[in-house]
Amino acid sequence: MIESIDEYVIKPEYRARFELTFGPGGAWDHMFSRCEGYRGTTVLRDTETPERFLVVNLWDSVEHRDKALKKHEEALSHVRTDLNAWTESEMYQGVFTVLVKAIVRPRHFGRQSSKERRY
Repeated sequence: MIESIDEYVIKPEYRARFELTFGPGGAWDHMFSRCEGYRGTTVLRDTETPERFLVVNLWDSVEHRDKALKKHEEALSHVRTDLNAWTESEMYQGVFTVLVKAIVRPRHFGRQSSKERRY
């Protein structure tokens, strides 16, 4: 699996549009949700600089990503046109191979003895 990561700094007046575009049911979802090898998108907003976002797209392989980008080239150009108007800056971070996926374990509510606790 790979993750393709882009960083955007969005003009404050366009933040809602940006979030809708990359959110569930948005243009990004419509383009890629049925593409082979697409596993989803995570949008991260910086806690200290709320105009700064990372968009992380998860794919089975670079080949799947490239095929989907080519298939949706025209629609993608419309999204990029909008992004150009909405952004103060954009930076492609790269494609990263997923080496380890963390597992989040549910928190236990209530007290447990040290013998019951699992780490």
